[in-house]
Amino acid sequence: MNSILNKNLENFKIRFPKLFEQLNVHQNFYFIPKEIEIKISKSGLPTILENGILHHSIYAPEKEAQKLISTEEVEKKDTVVFYGFGLGYSVIAFAKKFPQKTIVLVEPDISRFFLALSQIDWSDVFLHKKIICLINASVQTVIAIEEQIGINNCAFFSQTAHTQHATNYFSELTELTKRNLQKKEINEKTLEKFSKLWLKNTWKNRMQIAQKPGIVDLKSTCPNMRAIVLAAGPTLDTVLPHLKELKKRAIIICVDTALKSCLHYGVEPDFILLFDPQYWNARHILGLKSPSSILITEVAAWPSVFRFQCKEIRLSSSLYPLGQYLEKFCEIKGSLSPGGSVATSAWDFAKHLGCSSIFMAGLDLGFPNKKTHSNGCQFEQTALTISNKINTIENFKTSALLDAYPYIAKNYDDDDLLTDKRLSLYAWWFESKCMTFKDLQVFTLTSQSLKIPGIIKFDLKEFFNFPEQKLYIKKSLINENELKNKLEQGISNLQTSLNDLYKKTQMAINLCSNALKNIINEDEAFFKLQQFDKSFLSSNIKEVVSLVFPTESQLEREFEKHNFSGVQSKQNFQKSKIIYTLLKESIENFFYYFSKC
Repeated sequence: MNSILNKNLENFKIRFPKLFEQLNVHQNFYFIPKEIEIKISKSGLPTILENGILHHSIYAPEKEAQKLISTEEVEKKDTVVFYGFGLGYSVIAFAKKFPQKTIVLVEPDISRFFLALSQIDWSDVFLHKKIICLINASVQTVIAIEEQIGINNCAFFSQTAHTQHATNYFSELTELTKRNLQKKEINEKTLEKFSKLWLKNTWKNRMQIAQKPGIVDLKSTCPNMRAIVLAAGPTLDTVLPHLKELKKRAIIICVDTALKSCLHYGVEPDFILLFDPQYWNARHILGLKSPSSILITEVAAWPSVFRFQCKEIRLSSSLYPLGQYLEKFCEIKGSLSPGGSVATSAWDFAKHLGCSSIFMAGLDLGFPNKKTHSNGCQFEQTALTISNKINTIENFKTSALLDAYPYIAKNYDDDDLLTDKRLSLYAWWFESKCMTFKDLQVFTLTSQSLKIPGIIKFDLKEFFNFPEQKLYIKKSLINENELKNKLEQGISNLQTSLNDLYKKTQMAINLCSNALKNIINEDEAFFKLQQFDKSFLSSNIKEVVSLVFPTESQLEREFEKHNFSGVQSKQNFQKSKIIYTLLKESIENFFYYFSKC
């Protein structure tokens, strides 16, 4: 081993002792792959030639690296993720230039990592304060780390020359990262559209937190049992005629949109799930009753949902900050993984029950025969209700087919299936969960559905060979008076904290105004605003208020409306005044709904 490699290995071992041990470092790693040729650049530093492609400049690799990392995106983000890195010139340049930012190194091939260590000095990298080394890590591990860091706060550095040795790995990683970024955009748009509705519904339903039991005590109560999740895709129609027999052999978990079809065939599901807070989702169960079913919902649901006639209503932990805040004072209801769809929640609920196998039915995530939903489900009824001569039911369905960038994929029979980008995000959610929980068997009873890796096609006829199983769920008893007292204490604390924050926000606005008018020294104003920011960021209601605070995109659009002028410090105070004013308006939204509900 050469002196450069010895030095790098020693630094690597000191910085990452567990990873060093885990990688089982030995001399077999220190070789040059046959497809690689080490070249010496004009500046005397090594570079790589692989399959006719240079990894770094043949003239001055270090100078090239400094230019490559000097981009606006790298400057703006707190983290840079390197997908491959060749010999590491860009990584070293970044470590030197940005000592406070985070470096994430992704390389699936251990030998490539040690090849880099054998050629140039990586001391600046191993001495860097914030570095995450993902060597020989799975795609799912990398995605999980990106999500933990905050994918929207990452700049991604990738060059074809550095990733060509593991094309499939980096292609999958890039695609999943892209989907996660799309998910962030969708979540942000959803927040912009529905945040006030979540606030209003949660406040109206707040006492339900004390009155309804959670799903915590249902955890692992159905070990070694089968569950069928009924989604409302068009292929559900092929399963519904057999539902009575299927219920003898499996727990039936039904999404809200499929309930009407289920009841039409004379079957009351064991569980019904409804989470979307919109009025139109409440209509899925409006006028229906299912006396032997347990309804699983959350406190932000449309208020009429809590009048549904069933055996019992249980709450899962709220997905939204206000419900989460109040729940902490009362009791923890039990979380389900949010995947953006009630079908994802239904799958996760089956896992929560401890079922050993989950069978999906009607999880089409596409449009078999250009249909959008099962016959007789509430979507179809809504389309019929609101259609007229101009907006026909055909127009209604065409909009559903074309609004989210459609494309052709494959079903389980390897036939073409029309789907879209929005549905592909849900498909990826199921794929990632199947990869994470490999001991859980997941099947589909509908072969015309979108093919999802990890979900296996299962012949419906074979299901009738399973023995019958019996479900017994003990009714949960709660101390409503005790929980009510705790909840009221939480509400009182929230109102006190909001009043206090409102006063501080007004003070911050006045500080900005006085600084802009030169009534107060800028340094003094800046210091006081910093103190306010620290107070707000450490507040236990920060997340609650953020529910109706403008998203990043909305904030940028708000800034675009103003013509900022003067020196940079004045512009900063102008922007700060806008932010504090919007924060004040957000708190006023709470006061408004508190007075109305």
